[in-house]
Amino acid sequence: MMHAPIRLMTLIPFLVLALCVVPASAQDAPTPATAEQLKAEAEQRKLARTQAAEQDLWTRQNVTRFENRVKEASDLFAELERRHTSLTEWMSSLLTSDDGKRLGLNPTVAIQFVAYQEQPVMRLADFDANRGYLAELENFLKESQASPQVGYVPDAERVREADDAYLWARDRLARVAETEAWLKTSLATADLDADVSEMPTLEELIQNYLARRHQLWVENTVEGKRIAAEQVAPEIKENARQVELERALFETEQLLREATQALEKQRLDFDRKLREQDAIIKERAAAAEREYAERIAEIDRLNRLAEAARKQRDVESIIEAQEIDDEAQRMLLVAKCRSASVQRDLRPFLDEGTWQPGDKGPNVRFDAEPISHKALLELGALEETIDGVKRLLIVANAKGVSDLNGLLYGIKSGRGHPDKERTKWGYNVYFHKLTQDQVNEVRRIQAQLIELGPTLVEEGMLAP
Repeated sequence: MMHAPIRLMTLIPFLVLALCVVPASAQDAPTPATAEQLKAEAEQRKLARTQAAEQDLWTRQNVTRFENRVKEASDLFAELERRHTSLTEWMSSLLTSDDGKRLGLNPTVAIQFVAYQEQPVMRLADFDANRGYLAELENFLKESQASPQVGYVPDAERVREADDAYLWARDRLARVAETEAWLKTSLATADLDADVSEMPTLEELIQNYLARRHQLWVENTVEGKRIAAEQVAPEIKENARQVELERALFETEQLLREATQALEKQRLDFDRKLREQDAIIKERAAAAEREYAERIAEIDRLNRLAEAARKQRDVESIIEAQEIDDEAQRMLLVAKCRSASVQRDLRPFLDEGTWQPGDKGPNVRFDAEPISHKALLELGALEETIDGVKRLLIVANAKGVSDLNGLLYGIKSGRGHPDKERTKWGYNVYFHKLTQDQVNEVRRIQAQLIELGPTLVEEGMLAP
C-alpha cells in the first residue's frame, strides 16, 4: 500500500506529456525529439533511479533497526527468565533455612519479605504473554528473511510491539535486581553469630504474622460495622428517599439529552457530508501539484539526512581514531613503567613504606605504600630546576641534601633519614660535590617521574 502514491507520482509527468503530444494522424510523420527533450528524459530517468536507491536505503535502515530491537528484547527475556527463576528458588529456600531465621530476627525485614511475596516483581502469566508476542515477532522476521519482500518496512504497530516487549523486560529485570540487592544487604547485616537452632523458621513467622493480621482485620471490621450501624441508621432512610428522587430527575434529564444529541448528530452528519464532498472536489483539482511539491520536499529531506549521516560517520571515525591512538599511547606508557630499567631507576619511590614526603614526625600512618605522587608534587621535587633536583634527593638519598635537610624531621640530629623502609641512594650529602654525571642521572630519573607519574599512579606503582 505504501508504494501506490510513489508509482502515481512517477506516472504523472508521463501522463502530462502524453496529453501534450500531437496525435499522429494530424501529421504526415512523427516529429523527432529535440536535444532538450532527450536531456529532460535522461534527467528524469536519473531522478527515478536516485529515488529508488534512496527508498531502498531507507527501507533497509528501518528493517535493521527493527531486527536489532527484537534481538535486544529476546536477550533481555532470556536474562530475566534466568534471574527470576534463581531469585524465586533463593526466596523459597530462605523460608526454611538458618539464613531465613536470621532474617526473621529483624521484624522490618520479615514484613518486607511478606510484601515481596504478596506483590512479586513479575507474574509468570505476564511473562508468558509478552514472550509469546516476542516469539511471533521473531517468527515473522524469520519468514521475511526466508522470503524477502521488495521494499518491506515493518509497520508502526509491530515496531511498537517490539519496543513494548523490550521496555517491559527491562523494567522487570531492574525489579529483580533491586530484590536481589535487598536480600543480599539484609543477609549481610543479619547477626551471623546468633544461635537460631531453636528459633521458628521464616515460613512459620510469616504464617503467624498473616494469621494475626487477618484476626485484627476481622475484629476491626466487626467493630466498625457495629458502630456505623448505630450512628447512621436514622440517616439511611432519608438518604434513600433523596437518592430515589435524584435518580428519577437524572433519568428524565438523560432522556432529554439523548434526544437533543440525536438531532444534533443528524445535523452534523449532513454538514460533514457537504464539507467532505467539497473537499474531495478541491483535493482532486490540487492533487497533482501537491504530490509534485511533496516529492520535491522528500528528495530534499533525504539529501539532508544523507549529508547529516555522512558528517556523523566522519565525526565518529575521528573520535574512534583518537581513542585508539590514546589507548596505544597509554599501553606504551604502561609497558615503559613495567620495564626492568624503570623499575630499577625508580625503586626508592616504588618500594613500600609508611613514611611520605611532608611528614612532620614519625608514625603518621600504619599502612605501607609507595611514595605519593601528590606528595612529590607538593614538595616541589618534580620541578625541573636545581631546587627541584635537590628536593628529589632529600626524598631518595640516604643522607639527603645538606642545605635542604631542614625539611626532613630528625635527619640533622643524627638519626638519619626518616624513611627506614625503602631503598635509598648513596650520593654525597653536599650537592656541590656531586659530579656532573651524578646530577644528570638524578635529572634523568626526575624526568621519568614527570613523564610516567600519572600512569604509575593508575597502575598502583605509586600512591596517589
